[in-house]
Amino acid sequence: MKNWLELSNAEDEKVWNKIYDELKFEPSIANFPSFKVPTPFITYDISHHLYYLSKFHSSTNGVR
Repeated sequence: MKNWLELSNAEDEKVWNKIYDELKFEPSIANFPSFKVPTPFITYDISHHLYYLSKFHSSTNGVR
């Protein structure tokens, strides 16, 4: 992907600290889930958007 920018070390650390702190993220291949979502939270069904996105990508060969 050509439109991505690499984070600086300071930005990377800030992002991961937020993930670890807010989601209580504990990476694991044995214990699931490896994060906790804050409550209350809202879940949205976006499946209908995925259908249209896949059609868009197939018609443009992934080029935006």
